[in-house]
Amino acid sequence: MNSVYSDVRFEKLGVMRVASYCIISRNPEEEVISYLRKWVEGQGVRGTRSFGFDYPVSDEEREKGLRGYEYWIVIPDYVTESEGVIIKNIPEDEYAVLRITDPFSEPFERIPMGWKQLSEWVYAGEYRPRTSQNRFMLEEIIEDEDGNTYMDLYFPVK
Repeated sequence: MNSVYSDVRFEKLGVMRVASYCIISRNPEEEVISYLRKWVEGQGVRGTRSFGFDYPVSDEEREKGLRGYEYWIVIPDYVTESEGVIIKNIPEDEYAVLRITDPFSEPFERIPMGWKQLSEWVYAGEYRPRTSQNRFMLEEIIEDEDGNTYMDLYFPVK
């Protein structure tokens, strides 16, 4: 596609047990990620995958400049719910995945454009989008050993 957006690939995510937390605010991504990472570290969990996605807000909340974001961190079986954190079991699913290079240099341009490109790719192809109450469009932040940051966008497909 170009140097910012990768070609689309497929990835199957297996069943995941996740700690989930949602925040509605003017800056929900940073707030929910910080809160849940701290909570999970307090449970003795480190180095697991994490995913986030936009959480719907009411028209009133949107008019006040509020947005919602839900964040998941994969956890082992011994972790239990507390402090508003909910444990969810996410079923295995297959995704079309697009990678964004350096997504936070222009986050309000690069991330929405990535979603637009990925959605157009899915709808133009033979793959049927698979979104429902139990299917999620996910974002995963990847940091490599050289300090480069990427964001993988996951669109569930059949």
